[in-house]
Amino acid sequence: MIHGDMLTRYKKYSKEFEITSSNVTKELQKVVNSFLKKPSNVIKWADIIKVYYVTDTDNCFKIEKENLINKRKCLNKLFKLKKIGKSKDSRQQPFEVIFFGNNLEHVLYGIENKLSDKEKTKLSTEFAIDVSNGKKDFKSSFSQSEIKTWNIYEESYKEIQNYKGRATNITALIEEIENEFKLL
Repeated sequence: MIHGDMLTRYKKYSKEFEITSSNVTKELQKVVNSFLKKPSNVIKWADIIKVYYVTDTDNCFKIEKENLINKRKCLNKLFKLKKIGKSKDSRQQPFEVIFFGNNLEHVLYGIENKLSDKEKTKLSTEFAIDVSNGKKDFKSSFSQSEIKTWNIYEESYKEIQNYKGRATNITALIEEIENEFKLL
């Protein structure tokens, strides 16, 4: 729903962050509401059974830079968030954070160099095309032995803070989806 990292964005003409740990939940509610209000969107709040926030960690648990410290604080707040609604008074839905340790390119390809947005888009588009054409399997792409994975969200939230290397908890989401389809 969003392009770019909302947790490291500065306010225009300021050294203050747009989003901090004190307003991150409210800002996520705004993102959800904005998505639901789009004229082309047919999804309603009543249709949503769970909300996922997908992000790169950008090594924010290891690097002491101002923007990454802010991201770390925001993620720690989101890791504790179990439910979210359109507003404080609306029906609440379960909430989880899906993360890629450092970033998606690092997890999938082991690339540690900083890539341009164009390069990132190219890699993710190629990955999506390969998955949709059957050249790559989505699940097994994240289940390589070099990639640390978790199937329990709470464990991943604790352990990513001290883990060095390629890591993601998207496998928890994959398992959750597979188990839901088994029930249908």
